[in-house]
Amino acid sequence: MSLISDRENKIDGVETFDIGECLSGVYISYLSATSQIYKKRNAIKKILRKIKPDIIHAHYATNYGFLAAISGYRPFILTLHGSDILVDYSRNTLSKFFVNYAIKKADVVTSPSKTITQKVAPLRTNDVHTVQYGVDTNKFCRSKDVIISDKEKTVISTRHLTDKYDVKILINAIPLILDKVPDARFLIVGEGEKRPLFETEIKKMGYHERVEFLGAVPNEKMPDVLNKASIYVSTSPSDGLSISLLEAMACGLFPIVTDISGNREVIIDGTNGILFPAGDVGKLGESIISVLNNKESISSTLQKNQAIVEKEFSQEKNLARVESIYRKIYETGEGII
Repeated sequence: MSLISDRENKIDGVETFDIGECLSGVYISYLSATSQIYKKRNAIKKILRKIKPDIIHAHYATNYGFLAAISGYRPFILTLHGSDILVDYSRNTLSKFFVNYAIKKADVVTSPSKTITQKVAPLRTNDVHTVQYGVDTNKFCRSKDVIISDKEKTVISTRHLTDKYDVKILINAIPLILDKVPDARFLIVGEGEKRPLFETEIKKMGYHERVEFLGAVPNEKMPDVLNKASIYVSTSPSDGLSISLLEAMACGLFPIVTDISGNREVIIDGTNGILFPAGDVGKLGESIISVLNNKESISSTLQKNQAIVEKEFSQEKNLARVESIYRKIYETGEGII
């Protein structure tokens, strides 16, 4: 197995190739973007001629997917991630072209959620498979040592601290929550350009002792961090079926997430979590307060959410599905530049 990336990645047993910064966003000038596309394509083609893979599998349509598509190498599998089709496709004409081209040139497209698969339907109807990346349920599970008590009223967010995920909604809800539940705690996981602003706002409000910014947490350490909390919050206004939500569910956390189609695939409002309108600070605050004041609502969802993940989103089962796609495409196609 080989990996072509825009940054240095060291993975045991994997040959890696660093092609430098990935394709810049479409907000830069046309000529600059065209130059970068040309350079990246040539670099990728050179690597592909050297390693001669049986299959090229690209992730995220807007950049790697498009670059893989214009490399001309076959067979080509494209995995969509969510924002490429849900956000980038509608951003402007150039982004739409990148996504559309990658989707139509791929021999097979995989999607992490039914929501994204439905969005792809107008662009292509064949060889589109809904396969979530899956959760390692041996690692992501509720620790037997965790006891939810009145003193362990901890809320966690694990999304990137960028505009896209709208974590400012949670930051703005914190004063409302602490006014009603003064012993509540908040763990903010993730990096992004908004982190300094959020930290400054929390300090100005005087809540820095109740809110901890953990920065980026490696995946292997994420189960331990999730097990320090009882409530998981996602404020993202646009998502497929996010892996971070599934990881939290596997660890038995109570999900309070935006009322969008991707989240509705696994969350039934009031049954195994709460759905709140995206951008609604007041509703988010009310939802968190109600759950923090009702320990039974948290414990009652633990087994429900763990069972959903184990049945539908086990990494072992879903990787087996991806392997079957590999085998089928390998038997019917061949790599050609």
